[in-house]
Amino acid sequence: MLNDQRPGSGTPTTGSSGTGSTNTDSGGTSSPGSPGSTSSYGTTGTGSTGKTGASATDEASRLGRAKEFVSEKYSSASEKVKDGYSAVKEKVDDIDFGEMTEQMRGFVRTNPGKALLISVGVGFVLGMLLRRGNDEE
Repeated sequence: MLNDQRPGSGTPTTGSSGTGSTNTDSGGTSSPGSPGSTSSYGTTGTGSTGKTGASATDEASRLGRAKEFVSEKYSSASEKVKDGYSAVKEKVDDIDFGEMTEQMRGFVRTNPGKALLISVGVGFVLGMLLRRGNDEE
């Protein structure tokens, strides 16, 4: 056991790590973290939360500002997503899939070799991508 004199405490503390409790002015011993106690680091405990009324209101104010900031960012992002969705929906609605199908048929009839090579290439790439996903598992 070590006995050492803490500066300003008036009473020696005892403990193997040097972190013991100190005597208060009233003569009673208080445990670390209780009101009025002084730890080995020289801080005074203020109860279980360690917050005063002023710091609690400051934190509530900061929490309110953070909530407003997040709310503004959420509404801004939500509007952007809605606008983007509307733009894509309009473009998709403007596409005539019947006309596109006829154009593809015309291309295949006029260029059967190119169409065959393109389809084989696309199939090869898709096969490689799908096979890679199975090898990693």
